[in-house]
Amino acid sequence: MEYREAGRQPAAAAAAVEMSAGSEGEGWYDVVATAARKEPPPLTHDDNRGFLRMLREKKERLGVEAARVEVRFERLTVEADVRVGRRAVPTLLNCAVNAAQELATSAHMCVTRKRPMRIINEVSGAIRPSR
Repeated sequence: MEYREAGRQPAAAAAAVEMSAGSEGEGWYDVVATAARKEPPPLTHDDNRGFLRMLREKKERLGVEAARVEVRFERLTVEADVRVGRRAVPTLLNCAVNAAQELATSAHMCVTRKRPMRIINEVSGAIRPSR
């Protein structure tokens, strides 16, 4: 990617930078015209990589370390209300019927046919950062 001045006055040259993504005359992007439309300029992976590299270097110079968090849990149980039987299969008909039943259930017109199912049952442990 190459940056060029747009051939304007020296005072306005800093604000008037054009960016080329490809060949000459094709793929030009005018930052000044974009600023008038209130759209941010497009970012590339190289721009992101350069920003992250600069941020890491500044953090290393200042001696700032990232916060490390350890998560501990005891007797963790995760439960979900799921449909059982033929209605659990995600077909177009079941989706429509399930949506209609959810509306009727929210209006207290019928009872739900969901059953609670345990996904994780009383697990204890810790999650530590690896970096």
